[in-house]
Amino acid sequence: MSSDDWIRTPISQVTRIAIGGTPSRAVPSFWSDAENGKPWASIADLRRADVVNTNEYISSLGAASSNVKLVAKGTPIMSFKLTIGRTSVAGRDLYTNEAIAAFYADETRLDPRYLFHILPSAAGSVVTDVAIKGATLNKRSLATIPLDLPPLPEQRRIAEILDTVDDQIRATEQIIAKLKLTKQGLVSDLFSGDWPIARIGESATLITSGSRGWARYYSDEGAKFIRIGNLTRTHINLRFDSLVHVRVPSDGEGGRTSLQRGDLLISITADLGIIGVVPSDLGEAYINQHIALVRFNEEESNSRWIGHYLSSPLGRAQFSRLNDQGAKAGLNLPTISNLKFPAPSSAMQRKVVAVLDALDDRVTHAQLEVQKLQKQKQGLMCDLLTGRVRVLLETAL
Repeated sequence: MSSDDWIRTPISQVTRIAIGGTPSRAVPSFWSDAENGKPWASIADLRRADVVNTNEYISSLGAASSNVKLVAKGTPIMSFKLTIGRTSVAGRDLYTNEAIAAFYADETRLDPRYLFHILPSAAGSVVTDVAIKGATLNKRSLATIPLDLPPLPEQRRIAEILDTVDDQIRATEQIIAKLKLTKQGLVSDLFSGDWPIARIGESATLITSGSRGWARYYSDEGAKFIRIGNLTRTHINLRFDSLVHVRVPSDGEGGRTSLQRGDLLISITADLGIIGVVPSDLGEAYINQHIALVRFNEEESNSRWIGHYLSSPLGRAQFSRLNDQGAKAGLNLPTISNLKFPAPSSAMQRKVVAVLDALDDRVTHAQLEVQKLQKQKQGLMCDLLTGRVRVLLETAL
């Protein structure tokens, strides 16, 4: 702590801790639906700052016949079993299971929103200590969580600042969700035309897969080595957050799997049918044996059109059928050759690709903005919740 007016106190001195429960699953009448029931939160529901909707709901009878406890709207809640330290706020009156603790703040000494923000880091030392001892968290150990508390007005101001960043993150995530829904609707419309159907093998100039055993050529620099982790179902662009480099062997094998702009990539083992298209600025790059490479004559076939189609629900249905037929172990190249796609005019393909690429770019930009805001929040938390940086409070004139 950086100031004499901050105090350190066990959380039990400034909160009342309550643990949730679970109605018997052997009694169907204890459970209900969202329309008629009462929200009952499990750890899986603690994924957003405020919990409003839950995966499961309990009936009034279930609430009255079990050890569940009503958690008032605005109360910080935290998981303390299995996934430990996941923290949210009850966005409405709700119930929780026995893996979640609710912390009712003494609001004369502790601001509930400040508690929400500081709770994960404050609980960290207790979680570590309990883990070292090979024990599990319980109500007694939760009570020992140490809180560093500035004066109440400063708590409120810190919470306001962090809440503002959370609001920005939430608003940007809502934009991402809307863009994804827009894309889903467009994909359904754009690929449902009455167009001729073609097979990949009819249009491809090359269908191959990567070389085996290149792990021994990994290096800190050199050519890029594209693996399944560099493909994503979110879009058809490559991702580079886990990029591996290789020094290409001199046996000539690299020539067959060297990537060119516009090459279509398809995962053919494990998680089948993840699609990527090689960009123009990738540079020297190769693929491993878990990816198929399909190359087209750019003047005759638009690989991004085919990629968007194969990654759409209509295209993915082909891979689902192959899975159902027992191809989970992997797809062979003749199977890739037989994959189908609609083949409208080149002009139509370019028009659709432009629309879908633009949406993907907007989603990517928004996702980067979320990451930026999250890093900004982490920095603010390190400064404000430790007293390293003090906030200025508004004063009356």
